[in-house]
Amino acid sequence: MSAKEKGARELFKSYLSNKLEIKRLLSDTCHEVDTVHGSTAEAPYTPRQFRISGVNGSQVTANRIRREQLEAECAYVEAAIARAPNSQIRTILELWTYEDRHWDEVAAFLASGGVDASEASVKQTAYRYFKDLDEKKNK
Repeated sequence: MSAKEKGARELFKSYLSNKLEIKRLLSDTCHEVDTVHGSTAEAPYTPRQFRISGVNGSQVTANRIRREQLEAECAYVEAAIARAPNSQIRTILELWTYEDRHWDEVAAFLASGGVDASEASVKQTAYRYFKDLDEKKNK
């Protein structure tokens, strides 16, 4: 499923796991080792096992494609947070997305700064923004 097919909420929710997967894909060398059966090149032809190793080119390509997809999804989320209409929405989204805080923790953080916020209100604010993003994406 591409970033265009996923909803904004789903993209935001998967942000941290996408970042981890990108890191794993970047460190994956796609190096494979296998054992094959054969014999020596000259008589007497003695059966033996040979160890072979190399880079799996198709896996390298698959990893690159997957990494580019995840990077595009993360870039979408980062841009959506950056262009949020006000700092309160940005704060809500940053805490929930980048710091993986629960809605009640986000509300408590805002309340500590003097903002009248409840768990339900911050969740509703974020969900409205996700809905707006989805509507803009589908136009």
